[in-house]
Amino acid sequence: MKRILAIACVALSACGVGTSGTCSTDSTLTWESFGQSFMTTNCTSCHGATNASDGVSLTSVALVRAHLNKVDSEVASGAMPPRGSTALTTQQKTDLANWLACGAP
Repeated sequence: MKRILAIACVALSACGVGTSGTCSTDSTLTWESFGQSFMTTNCTSCHGATNASDGVSLTSVALVRAHLNKVDSEVASGAMPPRGSTALTTQQKTDLANWLACGAP
């Protein structure tokens, strides 16, 4: 079963392609359990619906998916969140990278 899920994940080209994380077939990270609160806490003050800097809004799972690789690369490089924002723990960065590698379910 895990092999089928892994193959499906690769076939959908959303698992790990261009991301710094690894998609685990038994991941429990979802928009509801992780992504929404992460984005609200760390991203939407600048990347919100009405005030999206550089035109990137991260207020919904669909919008995060549309910018998946950019979000991953900006956080992985340390460019985001900008200095002065809430510091991210190593675990938060790992969880984000892995959630994005799974296609932000």
